[in-house]
Amino acid sequence: MEETAISQFLRDTLINAAGVVALVSGRVYEEEAPGVKVRPYVLYRLQAPNADRVGFGSRNRLLARGLWLVKGITEGNTFTTGDALASAIDTALNAAEGLVTIDEQDYRVFRIRRSTAVRYLEHPAGQTSGTRYNHVGGLYRVQCCKR
Repeated sequence: MEETAISQFLRDTLINAAGVVALVSGRVYEEEAPGVKVRPYVLYRLQAPNADRVGFGSRNRLLARGLWLVKGITEGNTFTTGDALASAIDTALNAAEGLVTIDEQDYRVFRIRRSTAVRYLEHPAGQTSGTRYNHVGGLYRVQCCKR
């Protein structure tokens, strides 16, 4: 459930960040952008879960941690818009924290820190020129616990 809380927190934080909204409107998606033809947009996903922290002699999870990929995808011959979007994402997420309620259970999301930058380009399958998609953002370490 902590991963669901983190996912909800990331989406809520990104769609309420003025800098992100100015560039992508409400186009913020988890995992994939289903049929989206308009760019730029933001994708986020759990990239790598970390070992949970448990109490000494306890079976109860005290803390869930994970590494989340959060990136903007733009179209064009430069990274200019992507860099602006990555900066807006980082401003919204770095050091963000808050509460999320799922099924009457409160979760605290905290210690969001960018671990590393992400920046690469791709062309559609089978093409080496023409349309270019720019991926710019970061890998963020996120922690979450039940309240």
